[in-house]
Parts: sequence; C-alpha cells; structure tokens
Amino acid sequence: MIALAQQTPDVEDQLLRSELCTIVAIMNYRIKGKEYQDPITCPIMVLSFKGDRQGRILQARFDPKKRTLVMRKLYG
Repeated sequence: MIALAQQTPDVEDQLLRSELCTIVAIMNYRIKGKEYQDPITCPIMVLSFKGDRQGRILQARFDPKKRTLVMRKLYG
C-alpha cells in the first residue's frame, strides 16, 4: 500500500497522471523482483490525498492477461 499527498485541483472522475505513474512504477518494481515471479499477479493499493481533506482509494492489479484499475469516488 502506498500513500500519496498532493496539492492538485479537485478532479472527481479523472485519474491524475501522478497517480497512474505511481501505480506503473510499483508494478514495474514488483514484477522485476522475486516476490511475484510465479504466477505474476501484482495487487496494488494507493491512498491518494488531495488538498487538506480529500482523498480516494485506487486499486490496481496486473496479471499476464489483463490490467485492472478501480478508482473510488473522491471523499471529503
């Protein structure tokens, strides 16, 4: 699980570039490591905090057949 804190404008239904880049970087790191070699399944959870009191949960999963990204609504 990773937590991000950023000062960005409120964007309810859009994934921010910084959020996506963080998820991709974590996936690359885990896939290259020995932790997820067989089978390659890489679950990731990111808590993304915006401004003073807003946040959302991002859940991503990588497997050889598909990539999944679930973005929860912005709370706060």
